Amino acid sequence: IGVPVYNGENYLRQAIESLLCQSHENIEVIISDNASTDETGRICKEFTRKDRRVSCFQHSANKGAIWNFNFVLQQAHGEYFMWAAHDDLWDKDWVSTLLRNYTDKTAISFGHVVNIDEAGTIIRTYHRYEFAGLRSLRLIRFYLAEDTYGKPNLIYGLYRTAMLTQLGFREYGKSLYGQDMQFIFSCLSHGTVTTDPS
Repeated sequence: IGVPVYNGENYLRQAIESLLCQSHENIEVIISDNASTDETGRICKEFTRKDRRVSCFQHSANKGAIWNFNFVLQQAHGEYFMWAAHDDLWDKDWVSTLLRNYTDKTAISFGHVVNIDEAGTIIRTYHRYEFAGLRSLRLIRFYLAEDTYGKPNLIYGLYRTAMLTQLGFREYGKSLYGQDMQFIFSCLSHGTVTTDPS
């Protein structure tokens, strides 16, 4: 699990704790601090002392979000990989469920997502993602889906590490907006989105 972060002190501790509480315990959590100016570095060090599954890299200069996403991927050792946002929380069965649902046709295994406020109140629920079937059809469905459908969320699904390493997270133009969706579009050329039915 790769956690690219910059100035994430407000939510980082909760995010890492929810990852370390996964029912699938055979994980590594790789945190890459992109030259934060807040308490992010200190929080990272706390977790490396408490749990051997956590490793933290602190960089002296901010090299950009996409560089940081690629960096955590390059440090991964497992057969499967997922990125995790520093301000998200995960159900304890998130990883085990995504692993269970992975098939030979899967490019991205995903679950159900909700937006919550600072008090943990659900403020939005996203529908199940349906990007399966023939390659051309799933690419068209994804392309035509509105951004508000939540399709950028898929970047935080579970992938085979080998596929991600082959693709790399490339920059598409100079704007950061839409980079995640461009990347997911590339992944869908290699397989489907498998979404947990429950």
